[in-house]
Amino acid sequence: MPAHARHFQPPPPVSSPLPFHKHLETSLARLVTQYPPPTLLPFGGLYAGLLSIVYLFHRLQDILPPNYKIHGKTLLQWRQAYWAQAEKYERELLGDHTVATGIKVRPWRCGIGDDAVVYAALHVVFEIEENDTQASGEVEAFCNAMTSQLVGRHAHEQSKKYGKPASNEWLYGRSGTLFLLRLIRRTFLRRRANSPSDEHIRATLNTIDNAIRAIIQEIVVTAPRPWVWHGKAYLGAVHGSAGIIAQVLLSIKALGGDSDSNDESKKWIDAVEPDILQLLDSQFETSGNWPSSLPSEPGDEPSDRLLQFCHGSPGIIICLSHILPHYSHLTTRLHQAITLAQPDLYARGLLTKEPCLCHGATGNALALHDKVQRESFLAYATEDVIREMVVERGWMKESDSPEGLYTGLAGRVWVWALGATSGFDTDRATRFPGFDDA
Repeated sequence: MPAHARHFQPPPPVSSPLPFHKHLETSLARLVTQYPPPTLLPFGGLYAGLLSIVYLFHRLQDILPPNYKIHGKTLLQWRQAYWAQAEKYERELLGDHTVATGIKVRPWRCGIGDDAVVYAALHVVFEIEENDTQASGEVEAFCNAMTSQLVGRHAHEQSKKYGKPASNEWLYGRSGTLFLLRLIRRTFLRRRANSPSDEHIRATLNTIDNAIRAIIQEIVVTAPRPWVWHGKAYLGAVHGSAGIIAQVLLSIKALGGDSDSNDESKKWIDAVEPDILQLLDSQFETSGNWPSSLPSEPGDEPSDRLLQFCHGSPGIIICLSHILPHYSHLTTRLHQAITLAQPDLYARGLLTKEPCLCHGATGNALALHDKVQRESFLAYATEDVIREMVVERGWMKESDSPEGLYTGLAGRVWVWALGATSGFDTDRATRFPGFDDA
């Protein structure tokens, strides 16, 4: 394989099922020894860096046994250790603000990649888990900060003052805020049995739901089309329309709305249908992949180059799976788009990049529907193979943030955990932490 190639040839089928438990233990051990809490800084929110590892351990607690240990500590103890490291940077992240009084938010940097917003959201989540009644004030403060600064006149004035357009994508924009609000909502609902009264439950839940509705309205109704990030109308899961639509629809689902029972939800579902049709129309008929963005100028030729979660078919396949339940009249076309993309993803998806969720074999494997093909990709994501391919032979490009949830080792831990606990069943095989797990 030439050194400049973007992908390897499709891998052969694995000869036997992968030992997911073994690879989980190996990757987890490497994570806590090579990237222990004192060595990490918060950078990249849930995407990379310290906070992404905090979130990994938080999620692992949901799918692995509570007594699961690595290097003598339970998952909760590791989460607490990494969170204690994060708390050392609270003043640096939040400045003179606190979660309880309302943090400062910027409409162009408010998604899952922003450390201040993610730190505040995780703080609220952990406070709810420890004492959900006392956390109600911080829930309200967080929600009010999001709505007062990310929607309406104030958001417009901020963008105009600083010359930075508001963002609606997942990594740095308002659809990422939707995920964080859903995360808080899910945590509160799981702990509500400890609440003192139904009135308390309703009031707190109403605060969260109103914030979600306000941001959906801003994205779907107020924001101009096409949604643009850094001057381009991206299409993918991380920066583009597919990810934005998926976050909106996942949020509508969390609120309990659908096209038949709720006029408000139906309005939003109908409003993004033209964006879905535009996305489907942009698929390459020959390969089944998608360009990273719509043409900037008339006559521009779209590039059929990137196949990864952030740009191209892997992320869009995941998003289409969340779009499907809301558009029965588009079922055939949506399934056809997903099916058309699968052969090309297998042919070109084993990238010459260190395996990770965002742009490598790990994330691409989650978008493959065929179990044998998925495990063939994951056979190239073990720590032994990575050491050989990256360090010894130089056949794969090393990640810039090799510890991170979407950029490296933490994401591989997540996928091994999925395989060890679910066998990649239809539902959990499409779980991208921080994207569609809340």
